[in-house]
Amino acid sequence: MRYRKSGPPACERPGEICPDYTPDFVRLAQSYGAKGIRVTESDAVEDALRNAKQNEKDPVVIEFIIDREANVMPIVPPGKPPYEMITGNENLRK
Repeated sequence: MRYRKSGPPACERPGEICPDYTPDFVRLAQSYGAKGIRVTESDAVEDALRNAKQNEKDPVVIEFIIDREANVMPIVPPGKPPYEMITGNENLRK
């Protein structure tokens, strides 16, 4: 979902004519009448969730922008069954 496939034909990397990523989920949500919230910092997560919960009238889409290399937990490693899920709390049990 980056650059060339969904952007203008000349898109090969972010720049003036190419967005950092596509689609813009906040605008996509708004185009369907939902509320869109973008979170770019970890300390804004609680506010975004609170804001979404308070909105009882419309659906809410929260887009979390994370670093490409960030670990997102929980995760099921490729090819593994769900009971081998990594939660990120494995070290707490020791």
